[in-house]
Amino acid sequence: MKLKIDVTNVAFMVTGAPEAKEYDGKQQVDRETNALKWVTQLLALEQGENGQGEIIRVVTAGEMPKLSQTQPVIPVDLEAIPWSQNGKSGVAYKAAVIKPKPAK
Repeated sequence: MKLKIDVTNVAFMVTGAPEAKEYDGKQQVDRETNALKWVTQLLALEQGENGQGEIIRVVTAGEMPKLSQTQPVIPVDLEAIPWSQNGKSGVAYKAAVIKPKPAK
């Protein structure tokens, strides 16, 4: 099951440079497009009085994102994908693309 995430009231900032998503020493590729996969670490900070922050790792496919640390960004079509395997569970995050946030 994939869950679309409403990012309207969430600010995102790059906390780790994009890197190749690897498994057994090889870069993974998207099953549908055969494009290379990348993972970017982001701080997701809820806006408002009681806003909380969380570090998430977001996977994209295609060209390596050209992003730098502390850069404000917008993950487009962000999805949360719950997983469970070998007694462990968590949430994976995937986006169509991570775009730099336009300056105001």
